[in-house]
Formats: sequence, C-alpha cells, structure tokens
Amino acid sequence: MQITSAHDLVDLLTSSSLEVILRAFGENYVPSATHDNNDTLDAPKCHSGTRVSFLRCLSNWVKASESSAPVTWLHGPAGAGKSAIARSLANSLNEEGLLAGSFFFFRQDSRRNSVNPFVATIAYQIAGFIPDTLPYIATAVEEDPTICSRSLETQFKKLIVNPICTSESFVRKLLIIDGLDECTNRMAQTLILKVVFNNLPRLHGHFKFLIISRPEYDIQGFFDSVAANSPGQLFNMIELLGDLQAYEDVRVYLRDSFHRIKQTHPLRARFTADWPSDDAIERLVEKSSGHFIYASTVTKYVENDRNRPQKRLDDILNLRTSSRNPYAALDALYLDILTSSRDDDGLLLKILSIVVQVDRFFEQYSYDWVGIIKSTNVLETILCLEPGECELALLDLKSLVGINDIVNFWHKSFSDFLLDPLRSQQFHAPSAPARTLIAQCCLWLLSGNLQRF
Repeated sequence: MQITSAHDLVDLLTSSSLEVILRAFGENYVPSATHDNNDTLDAPKCHSGTRVSFLRCLSNWVKASESSAPVTWLHGPAGAGKSAIARSLANSLNEEGLLAGSFFFFRQDSRRNSVNPFVATIAYQIAGFIPDTLPYIATAVEEDPTICSRSLETQFKKLIVNPICTSESFVRKLLIIDGLDECTNRMAQTLILKVVFNNLPRLHGHFKFLIISRPEYDIQGFFDSVAANSPGQLFNMIELLGDLQAYEDVRVYLRDSFHRIKQTHPLRARFTADWPSDDAIERLVEKSSGHFIYASTVTKYVENDRNRPQKRLDDILNLRTSSRNPYAALDALYLDILTSSRDDDGLLLKILSIVVQVDRFFEQYSYDWVGIIKSTNVLETILCLEPGECELALLDLKSLVGINDIVNFWHKSFSDFLLDPLRSQQFHAPSAPARTLIAQCCLWLLSGNLQRF
C-alpha cells in the first residue's frame, strides 16, 4: 500500500493492529456469536410492528444519562422472543453508532456455548467500533500473546476495561450478552455476571450492559443478591412473562405471515379469501401463550411448498401427529431444557404428568381443586416427598414451569408436547399413573382429610 497522506497511514496502522489482535485471538474470536452473523438457525429478529414498546424502552435506556442503571436484565421463559429483541436492538443501535459489541450464546453450537471465546469476541468488536481503543488492545495482546488463556477477570480487564479507560474515549455504548443461560457451564454464567458487576465503577459512563436470559436459578440468585446488597440501583429488570401486548404482536405476526403465504405459495390460486379464518388465528394466538416460538414454528410448517397449507394448518389446529412433525423446532427446545435438568427424570416425570393431567381434565371448570392438587405441598404428599422437594425437582425448569405454591406451565404448547409420546419421547407424561394419583388425591379430599395438605 502506497502511503500518500496521514489518512492512509492511519488506515495502515489500523489494519495492522486488527491483524495483530485477530492473530492473537485465533479461534477465541467467534464471529458467529455477534449480532450480525449469518447463522439462520438462531438469528431471529422482531417482526415489523412487533415488540415496539420493548425496543423503544431499551433504546431510551441506552441513550439516557450516566445516572441511569448501567445494567438491564431482560428475562423471560424459553421461546418468549428474547433473542429477537436483542438482535433487533443491536441492529438499530449499530446504525446509530451506539453498539460496542455483542455475544449471543447458543447451546447447540460448541463454539458459542462456552465462556472461552466470550471476552475475545467482544474485545475484537470494541476495537472495530471504538477505534481509539484499538492500539491499546493490540498492545495488550502483543505484551501477552497468551492472554486468551488467562482468567476471565484478567482478560476482561486487559482487553476491555483498561483499553476503554486508557483511551479516554468519551463514548456511551451498549454491550449485549444474550442467552447467558445457554452457556453450558453454570458456574461460568455466574462468573460472567461477577466480572461485569465488579468492573462497573471503572466502566461508568462508557458502557451499559444488556444481559438476556431465561430466569434460571443461579442467574436469578445472582441478581437477587445484587439487589439486596448493593447501594443504589445497579440494574433494571424487564420481564417478558405476562406481557399482554405479546398476544397482539403474535396476532400481527400470524396475520402477516399467512398473508405472505397466500401471495407466494405455489398453490396461491387455490386459497379462499377468508383463509385462515379469524377463529383459526385466535386459536393459534391462544396456543402460543404470547410466545413467538410457537407462532414461528407454525408458520414455517404451514408454508412448506410441497404440501397444501390448508391441510397443514388443519393438522396444527387438530393436533394430529404424523411423521412430518410440525413442532420440530419447538420440541427440540423443550427436550434440550428437560435433558439438561440435574434432577431425577423419574420424579420429574411424575410431577409433570400430574400437572398436565389436572390441566387437561379440569380446564373447563373453575374448581378450587385444580389449585389444590397442583399445590406443591399436595404434590409432595401424594408422591411421598419431603417438604421443598417438589420445588427442588423443578429448579432447572423455571423457563417452562412456574412455582408460586402452585405448579403451572408457562406454555400451553408444553402440555401438548408432554402428552404426545412421539414428540416428548422419554419425557412423555403417561396418563394412567397420573390419573391414579389424582383419583387417590380426590378421594383423600372427599374423605375429609384436607387437613393433611
């Protein structure tokens, strides 16, 4: 390269520094973990016109004064659309020059389900997004070419904290950590949080952190501890669960998706004007429980070019089972969560079987018995468990199951999954044993032994 100006020299030095950093990082830099990767398997974005209030709220927080909380924890059940919000926000802020970097953990990718590439991947993005930090990051790796083998705390300080503070770059940008619960090492999840919060004082005014995860036990416990022991407000908490607007967003998504299918499908000439019916849309919205994962799985199944969409939608609405599983993506998620549980599968299955059968038999009634039978102390009594064992057994399923004295499923589709042996496989919730236990419980109640519970 011929140098003809100071600008050319800067470009040369920048290019050289980036090469030094990239060479030192090696496989510890994982470009597929960033917000703009080309991995279509897990690169969802918010559908146009949906999640508007969340995106606006988060954008305003990033742009707010230094006095606002430096961390926001966005959490919700599996399939609630957390990563779609994170990716859409990242794209928007990147266009405005407000993104410093992102790391999207993903359990199914061996390069993205570990803490090992976390700091290097973010540091490389910071070097690109904040050029003033580049020479300091390059110097850090030149002084210690084995920096990526150091502790997470050391990497974070030398590759992120020191460069941003030494450069005197007056920026306020966002770092996004998405899917923290997808990091397979639970201790590493907490370690990442500790490193972030330990370095907040030095990063004040430079970075804000958006941390996104399911409300898993260890992560929830860390944030509870911070809230209880830290002066001032160090983090905001945004919960996706119970968001009524999500139902309308799912409705918008489904209507737009079916409209697109009617315009692009090879059999588009055979659609009637009223397909799908309003009733069909509403049934799908109800089944979704406000979670986009269900809606997106449905539309992907229906739009298959080699089949009639009308029949495929009918399969969904009538819960027919065939060799072509319309819930493959959803089932894979549920199975992954269940198999990663640390508790005894047999006990877990008994609890889930009872809950799903109670929901199935009594959904048309408002009997108080539903709540009584699904209460943790009744479940523990009829399963001969010690107090608290039911809650412990479900500890790793907090993204699917809610426990507040009563055990409830966040997703209606989770019940459908458990009842279908072809879908749930080893986690199929058999009816007969659960019905026996429920009948036994009802007889106890009727015989006047309510005091036992």
